[in-house]
Amino acid sequence: MKIADNIDIVLSVYNGERYLSQQLESLLHQDHQNWQLIIRDDGSKDGSVNLINKFIRENPGKAQLVQDQLGNIGYSASFIELLKHSTANYIMFCDQDDVWYPNKISTLLQYIKQEEERHPAKPLLVFSNMHVINDKMEIIGTLKKQFRLRQDISLQSFFLRNYIPGCGMLFNGQLLKDTIKTKNVIGYFDYWLILVCCAIGKVTYVDEPLMKYRLHENNAIGLQLKPTQFSKRVLQLVKTCLKYCFNNKDYRRIMYLKNIEQIQNICQYFPSVASIEAKEFADVDSSNYFSRKFKNITSPYIHEHHFAEQLTYIICF
Repeated sequence: MKIADNIDIVLSVYNGERYLSQQLESLLHQDHQNWQLIIRDDGSKDGSVNLINKFIRENPGKAQLVQDQLGNIGYSASFIELLKHSTANYIMFCDQDDVWYPNKISTLLQYIKQEEERHPAKPLLVFSNMHVINDKMEIIGTLKKQFRLRQDISLQSFFLRNYIPGCGMLFNGQLLKDTIKTKNVIGYFDYWLILVCCAIGKVTYVDEPLMKYRLHENNAIGLQLKPTQFSKRVLQLVKTCLKYCFNNKDYRRIMYLKNIEQIQNICQYFPSVASIEAKEFADVDSSNYFSRKFKNITSPYIHEHHFAEQLTYIICF
């Protein structure tokens, strides 16, 4: 095993006692074992810390618990804090309530190393499809079906929407170094990295489910399954259009201002390597209203799963 293949897996825990053992067990069953788990407890009030300490005792050298006095700082801030402790060539985010398939690490590592050969010294991120499961471990969907993911997905499509849960991706140290040079306008730890990578690097989609993403009532943030009934989609369309279509400027300010500001910030830090698409998006506020609508129809940033949702985007952005 090459030393260069070492991976830091960062895990923020908050009252995760119910599912944490399953996730930790799935890490131990990975067919690539050159990893270290860096854990931070975000002020749990259950038995999470006891489970973590037990795991550390039983698996010497595989995990460390970050000791700080910050207490409960929230999901995203906790992961950002964890990134400060990473020194590996590759980094992965891990949620407390998911289950990884045994080949998750090795598959993502294989893909990112292939991309490194094509794009040396470039910020890189790979992510995979995943099974969505309910509380009973039953598969109820996939990330691919939810977002109609394809391997040739354009990077600019990420500028308005995050298609990648942090727990599904692996990225190189160069991306982390470049990201922390910018300002985290968007707020979310994973989307911040993704937007930087889309603007100055390369994102690769792996069309294979490599984990089980658990959907339950206590999810901090993340994927939510969309309504499938036609009547509910139509009702959603009508409500959105009535609320926003006559106040387009305010809608865009509320929904998309941070996205635009984040890309502008990235382009300011990396003017020579930012993509043409990123620079165009950074200037979207100065574009003509009707020309923007025409682009929404002919070459949209967002490709919705259903016509009603696509029409909502066209009207409101």
